[in-house]
Amino acid sequence: MKVSKSIDGGSLTGYGCGGRVDKLIEVETRQELSQIFKESAKRGDEVSVIGGGYNTLIGPGGVRGILLKLAGEFSLIKVNGENLIAGAGARNSELIAVAVDSGLSGVEFLSGIPGTVGGTVRGNAGSGQESVGGRLVEIECFDGEKFIRLTDLKNSFSYRKFNLPSGYLITEAVFSLDKSSPEIVGNDIASRIANKKKTQPFGQNCGSVFKNPPDSSAWELIDAAGFRGYSMGGARVSEKHTNFIECLPGANEKDIWNLIKLIRKKVYDQCGIKLSLEIQLLGEGFD
Repeated sequence: MKVSKSIDGGSLTGYGCGGRVDKLIEVETRQELSQIFKESAKRGDEVSVIGGGYNTLIGPGGVRGILLKLAGEFSLIKVNGENLIAGAGARNSELIAVAVDSGLSGVEFLSGIPGTVGGTVRGNAGSGQESVGGRLVEIECFDGEKFIRLTDLKNSFSYRKFNLPSGYLITEAVFSLDKSSPEIVGNDIASRIANKKKTQPFGQNCGSVFKNPPDSSAWELIDAAGFRGYSMGGARVSEKHTNFIECLPGANEKDIWNLIKLIRKKVYDQCGIKLSLEIQLLGEGFD
């Protein structure tokens, strides 16, 4: 277990900016996780969780209480036949690498999507018509007191969402994949990454900011509202993909949040559609 105090929130997210975090605890074992929740409940401390931070905006007011980050045994990935068993703290890039080495196909769509397994499952991340929910067969969660394994996942997923009971923390996920070959899987991944580099910005950003509304695309609505290349302070709507907000030198979390609010307002005023956030808001100061 590693404990750090008064951390710059920007060091924990893809945006590279964010309010200060009172206390960051990197948890390495299930025993440590149980103990932290037990002690926090006694003290009345608020407990939040962050993964890779690549879809997270930390508010100007920072994060009070305890912020947990899963590490150690929660970052392990094991192969069991055609299943991959991954800790929630494992990075997507590591999951893909193990799949390639093992000649297993089914998670190629995660190529170029940064972050950790826990956050990826929680948001039912995906690309095109493929998403994590289509490959999951079992999940381990912690409910604040005990570890629970969920196997009936058939109706648990919707667009960019895993309908997990409130208060449950994902600690491990089991992916059912298909036998292939390292060469075939590797070539598919290379092709997907090359395509993403043509259509998406690679830099300080947290990926798609908004979910696609039914029968529409968020980027098209944002583009039609005139935001392509629009800047507010150090935050800029990407020229390459208008559902991405890039951070320029000197950008701060207020710039990003104010730009998000402006985009939502103008899109709603123009076409009556309320854009829902795909990124996660963490901490205080979101007025």
